[in-house]
Amino acid sequence: MSSVVMGYNGLYKQPYPNERTYGDTIYAVTDDKHQEMNIILLTPGAYKDAYVLASDMTYQYINIFVPSLDITFISDVYRLYMDLLKIKKHLKWVFPDNVPTALKTHVLFDIGHIAVKLYASITIPNLTIEYRDSGASSELPVYDIYVSDGIRAVNLCQYADEKKLKSLFRNKEFDEIHMQYNGTFYGGLTYKEALKLEFAVPAMLRANNFACRDEYLECTKLRYGTPGTRVYPYI
Repeated sequence: MSSVVMGYNGLYKQPYPNERTYGDTIYAVTDDKHQEMNIILLTPGAYKDAYVLASDMTYQYINIFVPSLDITFISDVYRLYMDLLKIKKHLKWVFPDNVPTALKTHVLFDIGHIAVKLYASITIPNLTIEYRDSGASSELPVYDIYVSDGIRAVNLCQYADEKKLKSLFRNKEFDEIHMQYNGTFYGGLTYKEALKLEFAVPAMLRANNFACRDEYLECTKLRYGTPGTRVYPYI
């Protein structure tokens, strides 16, 4: 049995109609003893929900992951890190590339940065979180984030075209491929479009970043696949 608990704390993107009910798209990974929390931001504007999640005093080790340091995500990761630094002793943010000079705003933000493509957890056995080039066309790099606990492997996909998806389906390196439901930040195919491809493997696809409750219900009603959320019972 795995000692890793991983899943979505929320599935929606900003702005959404009812912020009291629907959480931002954040994928989180922790251990069953609640010592380490790994937070992966997957939608802009997720600062508030991410802070509530990470500020729980139960967690001693907090690691923040983000798919890009472009204007889409930099504000969230910076604010989240700097505010959590006031209450967390063991806090890091992980991203493969060095912080661009134009974005260097505070020495403590730089000190908290771990520049690696493959992060292996110190406290959670077999947990790895890996950055791989998404193939998206962007001024700054955009990465897919791969999460594996040794039992289940998940691809949090930021960009996909037909060629890339065909390779992912064929190689079966992952148990699940998570895609934005009906709109993307960096171009490429959406979950709805990917599902209609002749070579698609629906059982491998999961949807996230719903614009509203209606999209979530549509996804379920039309049997586009289970969105793949497992809300933590202790949040």
